[in-house]
Amino acid sequence: KPFRGNRPKTLTFDEAFRSAPEGTDKDTVLQALGQPDSRRINQGFEVWQYDTLVVEEGQKHILAIQYDEGKVAEVHGM
Repeated sequence: KPFRGNRPKTLTFDEAFRSAPEGTDKDTVLQALGQPDSRRINQGFEVWQYDTLVVEEGQKHILAIQYDEGKVAEVHGM
């Protein structure tokens, strides 16, 4: 079910990774995860970073989604 631009409270890494599989378009990611905390260009690729979305064992983790031609190319958890 889409979040209509509102970010879900928190997700686990597994839930976040399942919400943005490789090949997913940006609109689908926005519906699933909401607006990122930041956007940047890294080595020619757009990267969306979520700083407070993923929480596991009481700790916040960074989720970074890299796009290539408007589709998810890689997802990293830190």
